[in-house]
Amino acid sequence: MRVYVSADIEGVAGVTVADDIFEGRPGYDRAASLLRGEVLAAVRGARDAGAREVIVRDAHGSAANLSAEGWPAGVRLLSGWADTDGYAMVQGIGSAPDLAVDALVLVGYHAGSEHDRGNLAHTLSPEVIHRVEIDGRACNEAVLVALEAGEAGVPVVALSGDRWCVEEFAAWSPRTVAVVAKTGLGHEAALHRRPEDVRDAIYAAVQEGLALGVEPLRLGAPAELRVRFAHRRQAQVAALVPGAERDGDTVAIRVEDGRAAARMVELLLRLGGTAGGVGT
Repeated sequence: MRVYVSADIEGVAGVTVADDIFEGRPGYDRAASLLRGEVLAAVRGARDAGAREVIVRDAHGSAANLSAEGWPAGVRLLSGWADTDGYAMVQGIGSAPDLAVDALVLVGYHAGSEHDRGNLAHTLSPEVIHRVEIDGRACNEAVLVALEAGEAGVPVVALSGDRWCVEEFAAWSPRTVAVVAKTGLGHEAALHRRPEDVRDAIYAAVQEGLALGVEPLRLGAPAELRVRFAHRRQAQVAALVPGAERDGDTVAIRVEDGRAAARMVELLLRLGGTAGGVGT
C-alpha cells in the first residue's frame, strides 16, 4: 500500500494570521514547524497501518515549506510546482508512475473563500477567484483535490483542518475520517486545539480511514462548473476558453468529470490571473 499526503498550511492548529503563512513573515517558521508536526503524524499513521511508502506533497505557497531531511524511512517529499501532471496540490496522482498510490490524506486544509468564519479561508487565490461551484454545490480546495484523485481511483481517507473546511468536505465525502484542528472565528481568528492533541487525532484518523474502505469521489456524470472571479475583467479573459459562457464576473462551462473540473478551475485561475484587476 502506498499513501499520498497533501499538505496545506492554513488549516493547521496554531496557524491564524497572514504573518504565519508567508515566507519571511514573523510567524512563518513556527507555522512551518507546526505543519511538519501534523504531516509527520499522518505519515506515522499510514506507515503503522501498513503503508510501504508515503508521498508527502508540499502544497502551500512556494511548495518548499518542508525540508527533505528527517522523515521516517519510506517517505518521499514532492516539492515545488510544475506545469504538468494534473492538479497541482496532488501533482502526478494517478498519472505519474512514481506517484501511483492507493489512498490520499489531506492535512492543514481550510474553508472556501466565501465562508464568513473560515480562518484564512480562500479558494486557490483570493485575488482572482471568489467562488467555485459544481452543479450549484460549493467547492473548496479539498473538494477539488478529491475530485482529481477520485477520477484516478484514489479516495480521500482522512482530512484535517478548520472546522468549516471539514463541514464543507463532509457534504461531498461523508465517510472520510475528519479531524478538526481549530474552529475559525473569522479570517484572522480561530479557536485552536492543542497541536499535540491534533497530531494524535490525525494519526488515529489515518489508520481508521485506511481501514474503512472509503470510496473515491467522482461526479458520475457531466456537470456545470461555475467560477466567480474577483474582477469582471478576469472573467472576461477566462471566458475565452472554448465552450465557456460569462455572466458578469462569473464563467460557466460544462465538464465531463471531476478531473476535468479540477483542471479547468486551475486553467481559469491562470487565465484570470493574467488580467489582474484591470477594468473592474
